[in-house]
Amino acid sequence: MSENKIIKSIENNLTDFSDVSSVAMIIRHAERGIIPENESGFHVNLTDKGENDSIKFGEEVNKILRKSGFDLDIYTSPVPRCLNTAENIIKGTDREILYKISSYLGDPGVYISDDTIAGEAFLNRNASDVIDEYLKKGEMKGFHKPEEAGNRLLSLISKSLNNQNNFTVHISHDAIIAPFVHHLVGNNSGIIIWPDFLEGMIFIRKNNEITCCFDNRIFKISEV
Repeated sequence: MSENKIIKSIENNLTDFSDVSSVAMIIRHAERGIIPENESGFHVNLTDKGENDSIKFGEEVNKILRKSGFDLDIYTSPVPRCLNTAENIIKGTDREILYKISSYLGDPGVYISDDTIAGEAFLNRNASDVIDEYLKKGEMKGFHKPEEAGNRLLSLISKSLNNQNNFTVHISHDAIIAPFVHHLVGNNSGIIIWPDFLEGMIFIRKNNEITCCFDNRIFKISEV
């Protein structure tokens, strides 16, 4: 696994955990195989590289856990490649924990109100085109309004940050993380930022404030 930006960001921004009460992250699953044309890709699983990278990611997480003394929780989308990513991260940490499944993170995901209607949109077009139109219009058939859905996902992450001395990993998909990033930090260029495999956002509760780290930028956010 090449240097992971989200792990590097934690190392750069959390040199001292003495006043940090909890940390959470939301990441895309590890590298998957190619999704066949006109298919949902639900059962497309990790590549060999994805398997190895997610184990190594878990090893890096374990270094942070040892340094901080924090406990680990993992929430994941129920889609197989996310479950596999969760299993491999746990393997890399060499800890005996069970992951928890959240439909907010996938299948259908927090942004989807009708998975049949939304699914047809993704089958007929590139995911990036669908999400781009959805965010620009602020609505789309089969989808919740972006702000409402983004706030619900933020509530899930904020809830995990309420657990003292805890490090929580949320494993999801690019089509969920991209609009969530847009919701929280925006982008003046209007370009939607899509996360690479095993990349995403970090949330830190420190001195009763929550900050979000993304793409080497730090933002203060409000709980919802």
